[in-house]
Amino acid sequence: MNTFAKIKRALSLMCVIFTVIMSVMYVLGLMMSDQATLFVPTPSKALLMLLFSGILGFASLLLSKEGTSVPKLVIHAVLCLAAFITVFVVGGNFSVTGGTGIVASVFFLVIYGIAMIVRAIVCRKYRQKKVDSEEYTSVFK
Repeated sequence: MNTFAKIKRALSLMCVIFTVIMSVMYVLGLMMSDQATLFVPTPSKALLMLLFSGILGFASLLLSKEGTSVPKLVIHAVLCLAAFITVFVVGGNFSVTGGTGIVASVFFLVIYGIAMIVRAIVCRKYRQKKVDSEEYTSVFK
């Protein structure tokens, strides 16, 4: 895969992630518009989500590389957690103490773990379907 194709893949992943995040924010903002303003999308929040989506999109290129899965997954998890902390805690101007920062990080890692389990199941089914659909060649000809 050449560099242009990798950048195109990362940008398309960024767009998908951004669309999902903003859709969830809009739905939550509509449901809780009277109670809290945390989920009401603003232009600054949209830019933070775009930055976060971009970092996740480019970090996801790491998962498509050849090699062992565990080190790639750990590096990807660390990159995603660093992006989460940088964008939402530092960039979001939240007053976070040590305890709430740890709770937010654990919450993010739980969601990350669920997403990676779903990804692993889908990839396994895809690989199994690909192996099962290989063409049969007769050995008795």
